[in-house]
Amino acid sequence: MELVALSVLVVIAVGVAIGVHTGPHGLLAAGVLGIVASMAFVIGVVELVPAHSRPAVAWFLLAGTAVVSAAALVAGAVALPALRRRPPVGPGRLWGADGVAVTDLTPVGTVKVRGETWTAESMCGRLPAGAPVEVMEVDGLRLRVWSEAAVGDGNDPRDEERA
Repeated sequence: MELVALSVLVVIAVGVAIGVHTGPHGLLAAGVLGIVASMAFVIGVVELVPAHSRPAVAWFLLAGTAVVSAAALVAGAVALPALRRRPPVGPGRLWGADGVAVTDLTPVGTVKVRGETWTAESMCGRLPAGAPVEVMEVDGLRLRVWSEAAVGDGNDPRDEERA
């Protein structure tokens, strides 16, 4: 009896380990599998083993299996909505975003936009570190930025749009 209970616990532990590596869907599957295995174990013990010979150790193993299964199910259910969220940053979502120059842009340097550091090219001349910038274009992994704090020729790419 203890061997069967221990086997169920090992199957659930392996399922949870696989679930951790495969993400929320794997955890949900491991949790459901564990609950089904726990229910099958209870039915087997109740139906097949006489009441006077049911070992207490089997019930402790069943309780452990149920706890691990429930934890996997809850972890999967909590983590699953995170798969549906889109990241708040990325090249496609940076156009028009505000940031700050981390290094001097002469005209290429580093800026911080939405909490991430990017290589950037100034469209308006040299920019000192600390200058506020606005993302005007995204070219692959390089941002093209503009700022009022330019020390260069002062060309504003938005002038063409206003005309």
